[in-house]
Amino acid sequence: SQEIAKLHFNVCVAHIYEFANAFAEALDEAAAKGGSTPDFAWAAREAAEILLLLVAPMMPHLAEEAWA
Repeated sequence: SQEIAKLHFNVCVAHIYEFANAFAEALDEAAAKGGSTPDFAWAAREAAEILLLLVAPMMPHLAEEAWA
């Protein structure tokens, strides 16, 4: 949020990419293990919601469509 206030959107996007890549790795690992547990499914949903909240200030239309 500090970078958004300073209008350093490129730094924000870089951090969002890091988070998205880590999230994708976790999803790939779960798929490779043959599925996910209910706990992992809950955590994955939480991570997806956080990712959308992070994207929303810079791409509100995309975040709104993804949220729907």
